[in-house]
Amino acid sequence: ATAKKFARGDDQTYFDSRQAEFDALGLDFGSAYSIPCTEEEKKVFDFESKWYTYFDNLVAFKLAHGHLDVNKGNDTVLQEWIQRQHQEYLNIQDGKDSALDVKK
Repeated sequence: ATAKKFARGDDQTYFDSRQAEFDALGLDFGSAYSIPCTEEEKKVFDFESKWYTYFDNLVAFKLAHGHLDVNKGNDTVLQEWIQRQHQEYLNIQDGKDSALDVKK
């Protein structure tokens, strides 16, 4: 939610509070982040934000359990996300359209 607020410019305080951390990492946001996004760019940002949220959950699962065998008994939502990623991977392998295709 915070990333979405930041992308919309609703939460300048979040950015300000993290500025020193960003500077220490060498991140230079410049003025590009203050330019309003197109609807398509917002959709891409939302997709990527959600994807990384699920990916972070997968990393946390592995750290907690020592494996990536997520089943519905462990986490139904995460398990369904993994299945979708696998299907998208297969789509790419078969030359079909995929939400994961970076060539789009």
